[in-house]
Amino acid sequence: MELSGSNPQAKSMLDRYLFSRLRRFAWKQRRRKTPIRGLPEGLDIGILEELTEKHFAARLVGVSYVHLSTWKDSGAFRLKLKLNNGRIWPLIYKNAIYDESQIPALADFPVFPGGPEFLVYSAADKGLRDFLPFVYYSRELVPGKHYVYLLQDMDQNYLQLAQDQNDFIFAVRELISLHQAMKSWMAKIDSSRLLRFDRQYSHALRKYAKRNLELYALRIGDEEVLKVLDLWPQISDLHDRDEFYDPRAYGMIHGDFHANNIYFDKRVPRGIRVIDWEWSGIGKIHADLASLLKRASPELEKKAFDIYTSLMPDFSAQTHMRYYEWCHLERGLQAAFLAQQQVESAVQVHWIPGFMQRSMKRLRIATQRLSLMEVDHH
Repeated sequence: MELSGSNPQAKSMLDRYLFSRLRRFAWKQRRRKTPIRGLPEGLDIGILEELTEKHFAARLVGVSYVHLSTWKDSGAFRLKLKLNNGRIWPLIYKNAIYDESQIPALADFPVFPGGPEFLVYSAADKGLRDFLPFVYYSRELVPGKHYVYLLQDMDQNYLQLAQDQNDFIFAVRELISLHQAMKSWMAKIDSSRLLRFDRQYSHALRKYAKRNLELYALRIGDEEVLKVLDLWPQISDLHDRDEFYDPRAYGMIHGDFHANNIYFDKRVPRGIRVIDWEWSGIGKIHADLASLLKRASPELEKKAFDIYTSLMPDFSAQTHMRYYEWCHLERGLQAAFLAQQQVESAVQVHWIPGFMQRSMKRLRIATQRLSLMEVDHH
């Protein structure tokens, strides 16, 4: 290949390739799972010293950390604070930066996640705090785009939601209580900082999804994505139906209510704690149910859905089912966010291809079920 000044385009391509390889190597080095002594970027030692004095009347003598995030330089870290009394205090630190340099998928996405999490962690009332980890410190650096916080490490006294039927059923019941707590809290705050998953969002999402699913299929060659694109006219028609924008179906939602974000207390057999509130906002309440049950077996899904609808008598069983399946359809379109991240980022996330395949399959199932229910209805 000619790399002299006579072929600047080829040289530019090689430069970008080498930069990408170097950046990926550096990223892997930073992701070592062995603890690193010192502080993650953006964390002030003075804050930790104040906390150890306040909560343990002890002096901080050492800090190490592990980077938990898998696709960006910032994100979540697990800290281990060593105190002068011999105690080790684990904490979760998050340096949350939401910009296109860290998350390319944000380009043209119809909402900007992140800000709602700071609002929840910094301003929750008593009712909502019952569902949150303990927040030791939070500070917003750039409104809506950059904030930091320190939380209790949920791995210490809590268990993540497992694929256990009783746990899922309990989580369904708790979801209704969580929605009530969020509704009460939302009435007390300026809700303009919450995301809006309304009709305008859905319209913009459909354009975003089509463009990025096409690009993902072209670059990755995923057959499941191609099957979804073949169904696009039918998906678009169902997604835009007036019946799915009934304001009675809307409320504040967590926005990412899946098993990895839900914890049970090991010591007290009741209550849940929920983390990762970046996507919280005003949307269809069935979206959180769809997120919770997206990997459930058909038997568990039916049992959980029946319990949910029995506790929410505002709609008929068929209306509940149509809203629920529509939310699975929209979740499939939202997967285009990860599709763009995988295509545009220098960092390839190993779990995204599998996630995309499962999401596209569920999107097609939702499309089929909504179409069949429509036939039955008429």
